[in-house]
Amino acid sequence: MKVPNAYAGVKKLFASEVLNIISTVFLFMTSVFAVFVSDKVSPEHHAAGYFTLLGLTAVSVATAVIAFVMQLAALNQARKDERLFKKAMYFVIICGICTVAMMFTTGAFGKITATVDEVSTLLMNVYVITAVYSIAFQAGDAAMQKRAKLGMLFVSIPFFVAFCLQFAIVYLPDIAEILTVIGAALDFVGYVVFMIYLGIEKKALAKMA
Repeated sequence: MKVPNAYAGVKKLFASEVLNIISTVFLFMTSVFAVFVSDKVSPEHHAAGYFTLLGLTAVSVATAVIAFVMQLAALNQARKDERLFKKAMYFVIICGICTVAMMFTTGAFGKITATVDEVSTLLMNVYVITAVYSIAFQAGDAAMQKRAKLGMLFVSIPFFVAFCLQFAIVYLPDIAEILTVIGAALDFVGYVVFMIYLGIEKKALAKMA
């Protein structure tokens, strides 16, 4: 079985996950800064803090947007060999919209946007892993199928917990900043696990290219 497009797509997707990790690190730094400095900094009262927070947020969003473009290109190529990759594209688009929206939204709408982003990220990863599993099934590669099942489990858990924390923030506003930090840390773990999984399957798909 030959899947050169799936291999090339997953290879690009792996590179995009590196950028997602960088974006998450800056988001984590932003969350920590907001907790230990202030979430009410302003140009008038705390100029240095305000521009530091703005800078960290801007870098996080910019990196995420670049990753978004790379993900779309990767999945658009991979779908030529496996149609399930196309479904993952839909959720990448939603993630991209939410990432930009989160930079300009606050309050309840901001929380809703963050929740939708978490769900979309989880579903995008699920469909990518499912697509790889489908290729493994068609190729009769039992080891690859087993890795896909384990990858689905270990990638889904941190993103699912981060998703649940978005609801917790609504009901526990007093510790919202701390929950946001924990959520960013879980996103980081999820991206790292997903990147490791893609790295392993990239090598497996190379043999089918």
